[in-house]
Amino acid sequence: MKKPFLCCALLLGTHASVAGPLALHNPAQAPSDSIQFASQLFAANNALPLKELLNDRWHQPDLSHANSTALLSARSSMAVSMDSWQLQLFYRADAYAKASNDAMMLIYLEKQHAKPAAGKTYDLDYDLKGFTAQGVSLGHSLQLGSAEKGWRLGAAASLLKGMRLKEDEVTGHASQTGPNSYTLQASRLQHDSRLDASHGFNSFITGDKATGQGYSLDIAAEYEWSPQWLASLVVNDAIGRIHWKAMPTSAWQADNVNALYDGNGNRTASINKTDSKSRYTQRLAPKSEASLYYRQPAYQLAASVANTHGMLLPELSASLRLTDTWRLHTRYEQRFGSVGLGLQHDYGELAIQTDGKSPQTSRVFGLKASLTIPF
Repeated sequence: MKKPFLCCALLLGTHASVAGPLALHNPAQAPSDSIQFASQLFAANNALPLKELLNDRWHQPDLSHANSTALLSARSSMAVSMDSWQLQLFYRADAYAKASNDAMMLIYLEKQHAKPAAGKTYDLDYDLKGFTAQGVSLGHSLQLGSAEKGWRLGAAASLLKGMRLKEDEVTGHASQTGPNSYTLQASRLQHDSRLDASHGFNSFITGDKATGQGYSLDIAAEYEWSPQWLASLVVNDAIGRIHWKAMPTSAWQADNVNALYDGNGNRTASINKTDSKSRYTQRLAPKSEASLYYRQPAYQLAASVANTHGMLLPELSASLRLTDTWRLHTRYEQRFGSVGLGLQHDYGELAIQTDGKSPQTSRVFGLKASLTIPF
């Protein structure tokens, strides 16, 4: 007779769960004969409290870093696993932003209705890539060697329906030449599924709303060379595209434009701007995590490095067995200085992650919840 907890124990037993902060799908890890519900969220930035970003009410941003960066990784799913196959329905949200400190300061001054310092040249470099999608995936895992020693490989193919896309890239510089004048040498390109006349889009361009269909491939490999040691590599969106139709696109170019502030303090500039609705292919940026686990009956230690858009997220974690079915889990994520605490059971997990600051000033928030029902 099967032990009902055995398939759930794989989450922290024979196979490795995703150790880092990113919401990744590990197709090499699928508990047999069970239904799984899981949600994971990680949001972080190094410039402003999350509450100020959500409310769009900025105080002075922290510009002590080389650049201002922000990250969002979220996924909710329901999956059914039988033998080595898994069918999953999911919703995901991913976003990444990088801005020069000058660009952050200009955005802050704009929100404060203040003018930049005269005589200073500002670097305008800014890059935002974010999207949401829902989809269905079919995955398969393969054991090479024994369950105690050898390789376990997995792959999952997904069909995606794009729900929202926002890409915004600005390059160039601006110089405040006087109390009411400035020069601008810059370009901007936007792909935004919600761009409309209220956001400066050409009101004469109408038509269907943007829709997107696409695909992605997730792969994973685990190698266990002893009962204590296990290494894992997970890559999501190893190949991924979403093909959009009727995508609002806006592009403008300003070449050494001399501009003024109007009577209300708003900037006016003569720029070359083109708006359109067209087909656009979004390339999904691969996300990966490499992990190393050391396991004993009473505890487990793990070290991992996640990577998204070239941003590395090192993390250390430890799991302490409290009873036969309960474990206490702690983690430390180095890039944003966040810590996590969670409680794990053979049938699920609940964990939270933060930088230890108050809700008013915290720049990091993570949440992970899962439930496994064997059948």
